[in-house]
Amino acid sequence: MVLWHRVIEECEHYGVVLPQFFYIPDEDCIGLKSKYYASWVIANGNFPERRRLKEMPPSVFEGKYFEAFVVDKIECWHNGMPKPEIFWRSKVDIIMEVLSL
Repeated sequence: MVLWHRVIEECEHYGVVLPQFFYIPDEDCIGLKSKYYASWVIANGNFPERRRLKEMPPSVFEGKYFEAFVVDKIECWHNGMPKPEIFWRSKVDIIMEVLSL
């Protein structure tokens, strides 16, 4: 699953839409240590009754502003040397908190 976040803080990523990737297992049970579970609980403001995806819908993220940790993925050639910046990618790693703007 992928959520998309637009950066609104004045920084190097300002205005950019960044992905946040989550692994959702086939059995539909969200792990307690997963990034989706942690992000969902923060966005929802409370713990879910059950850890099934249908009871933890991604709609809880809609219309909210978050403080998040962004990581930059620097792509490298096979010899370990970094590729030019055009190949680098950034993504939202974890949501830290819901902001009230």
